[in-house]
Amino acid sequence: EYLPSSAGDYEKFKIDHFKQIKKDMENLISNAYLSRAQDEAGDQVNPLIKPAIDYLYNNKSTMPSQKDMSKICRLSPSYFSKVFANSQGQSYSSYLTALKITWSKDLLENTDQTIAQISENLGFSDEGYFIKKFKKAEGLTPLVYRKYYRKYPG
Repeated sequence: EYLPSSAGDYEKFKIDHFKQIKKDMENLISNAYLSRAQDEAGDQVNPLIKPAIDYLYNNKSTMPSQKDMSKICRLSPSYFSKVFANSQGQSYSSYLTALKITWSKDLLENTDQTIAQISENLGFSDEGYFIKKFKKAEGLTPLVYRKYYRKYPG
């Protein structure tokens, strides 16, 4: 492991270390709220694509490509795409987006994480892109969703 050689390097090391701890804690919080969702999804999945579904649920902060998922399942990308769509009723990319939006709604409803934290914890490369995808799926921004949900829960 890297050991700082000067006082300035040490301060940067401490700050980076605390940032990583903060990120790890945010991911733990996210995973605590979202862990129950895997139980709901596990039984109805085609065994050929189950490794991909398991990977998504166990690595919520990633946005794996369809090609990556086909490798995990040991299927060709085209066959993976066909099996996935037949099994899940939608394309892999649509499924992934819908899953991330579902998880984000759960986090918006049950945590005080910022939109940026939720976006990062769910693997979106950019907060603006997350907001755009959320709005397209739900018809309102994540912030408006949170405010509405808190005013009218359930």
